[in-house]
Amino acid sequence: MIKATSPAESNAPTPTGRARLLTAATGAALLTAALMAGCATPPAADVVTKPSPLNLHLLVNYPAKAQYREVTGTVRLRVGYDAAGAVQEVRIVESSGDQALDAEALRATQAMRVQPGTRYGVPEAGVMMVPIRFALE
Repeated sequence: MIKATSPAESNAPTPTGRARLLTAATGAALLTAALMAGCATPPAADVVTKPSPLNLHLLVNYPAKAQYREVTGTVRLRVGYDAAGAVQEVRIVESSGDQALDAEALRATQAMRVQPGTRYGVPEAGVMMVPIRFALE
């Protein structure tokens, strides 16, 4: 038969004095104090960074015929990329309404590189939305 015992009835030594003060709450307070003093690095939390296009602005060219016709618009694209930042898939989510602008947005986005998002410092493959605005100044 198993008998439940209270700490007073147990054969295990009970903490006394200073040892009793080191509880989980005290440990957390000590870690917080060490972090604030710069003596420790924080444990890895949900550290997540978002992806971003790296060189897209260098790749997009305003199509000459569209520029001559003074056509403007925005193309919204869905871009899938791998953990190394290489574009794997591009789809037009919203057209600009002009075939030349859409084609240029597709071409430039397929050639771009992506700074992939990270989780705990490790790059991850993912999907991002990329708007490309064609406007005359």
